[in-house]
Amino acid sequence: NPKTGLMGIQDIRNERRIKDEYKSISVPFFWLKSLIKWLFLINLMIGLINLLPLMITDGGRMLKTALEKNFKDAKKANKLWVLIGVFFIFTLLFALVIRYTFQFFLL
Repeated sequence: NPKTGLMGIQDIRNERRIKDEYKSISVPFFWLKSLIKWLFLINLMIGLINLLPLMITDGGRMLKTALEKNFKDAKKANKLWVLIGVFFIFTLLFALVIRYTFQFFLL
């Protein structure tokens, strides 16, 4: 109906239009493209997880170094580092428990 306005976008499709002369290499090309995309995403996620201020990651070591530089007392800096690391571990565990608990009850 041309008199009524439409809200939102519907029926979007991801189409691949390939010229006939390139059909022979289309399957390996899209396979390689997908492989590179997944390798990028996996490396990005590993890098972001590695930056979390947990005790066993590089982010935790960077946090410990920064706390030792800012606090003169090494014991105080170490206690704060452990407290922040434990907080992040329990936050991650809590998020996992909540997610899978709701998933169990919604089935």
